[in-house]
Amino acid sequence: MVQRSTTHIVRSDSMMEYLGDLYSERAVRGGMTTAKCRSDLRLAALQILNQFQKPVYDKIRKDDADFYQG
Repeated sequence: MVQRSTTHIVRSDSMMEYLGDLYSERAVRGGMTTAKCRSDLRLAALQILNQFQKPVYDKIRKDDADFYQG
């Protein structure tokens, strides 16, 4: 396995709270389709998606600071 960039670790509960509308059954009910998901993967492959999600991860980092400190 080769790691080319940094790795982030996010609690599942926090991920679903902030990004659940992208990757869940709730997303499907909200209109997420496999075609839209493929577009999402293309953005991630181009490393554009991280620019849009960085504020979300910053919020999770702040909200879960006690957890990560422990």
